[in-house]
Amino acid sequence: MSPKQGTIIIEETEDHEGTGVELETPDEDEEILSAPWNPNLIRVDAKAFSLRNILDMIDEGDLQLAPDFQRRKVWNNKQRSRLIESLLLHIPLPAFYFSADNNGKMLVIDGLQRLSAIYDFVRCKPEKKRFKLNKLEYLQKEVGNKYFKDIEGTQWARHIYLTQIIANVVDPQTPDKVKFDVFKRINTGGSPLNAQEIRHCMSKKRSRDFLKQLAESESFNLATSGNLREHVRMADRELILLCVSSH
Repeated sequence: MSPKQGTIIIEETEDHEGTGVELETPDEDEEILSAPWNPNLIRVDAKAFSLRNILDMIDEGDLQLAPDFQRRKVWNNKQRSRLIESLLLHIPLPAFYFSADNNGKMLVIDGLQRLSAIYDFVRCKPEKKRFKLNKLEYLQKEVGNKYFKDIEGTQWARHIYLTQIIANVVDPQTPDKVKFDVFKRINTGGSPLNAQEIRHCMSKKRSRDFLKQLAESESFNLATSGNLREHVRMADRELILLCVSSH
């Protein structure tokens, strides 16, 4: 549907740069559900994990970080270092949100940047991509300019491994449409996920891989003049879904 005449389209931005995606705003004419979701269908369990447990789950494939999530730009070294410093200072991290499937595996929905930074510091493979702590506010003298291997076996490493986090795990029995609404409601961070990004987080790996393959195909990029190649907010994959659903 084309925009109404006189409508001003506001573009989403990421790091002060346009993303090519129209900003999603509340629709005044949005249809009110005649039959709201039954609250009993929403199954979200708060679970505590140690970071050692979380890192093991990532290594074993039981917790996925969705590495093909294009919009998730890597934090700079200062941001990542300050996060690790917070762990060392025993500052609690905000709750995470995971989506569980019927096989017991989970996908990170909210908190991807934080977990990626922690994993990259402690266990990133290859090791040469691990980063060292720098520009710390309180612990620069104690652990500044050090890699994890430099503090491994010390109290600092134990602080990280023993840190407890809270994750709200959405049960696989929760209907997908209810899951979508739950993720949309909790997604209130500085750069909220758009609808396609939420769908991406919820979908199975096979579906994500297939969409990625189509988005990277020569025919698709020729048809779109390469304007959506590796789009930062997944507009390429959303366009493919729209084309498929319209046929």
